[in-house]
Amino acid sequence: MGGVEIFGISGTPQQLVRSIRTLRRSSTESLKVCAVCCGRCVIEQSGREVMVAPGKFGLYDTGLPYRLIWQGMWECNVMTVSPSALGVPAEALHDAPART
Repeated sequence: MGGVEIFGISGTPQQLVRSIRTLRRSSTESLKVCAVCCGRCVIEQSGREVMVAPGKFGLYDTGLPYRLIWQGMWECNVMTVSPSALGVPAEALHDAPART
């Protein structure tokens, strides 16, 4: 689908942290939309925290530090897209991370 990637992942309870240090070593700028199929995910980014339940979508920006906290057995589908590919001003995306 052009510059859009879609993939499915699953696992057991865990945390994924993308720190400032990690960003300095390997910077990527993409938005990820996570559709939770089962389990629950907490997305922490930009001073916000949101719980994403099954059937809901959460958004986070890989160009900023974030933490994903997966509870229990989980499964999700993730769509990744470059912010520039969306054709919207950067200001419009400023408040988007860590939202359902």
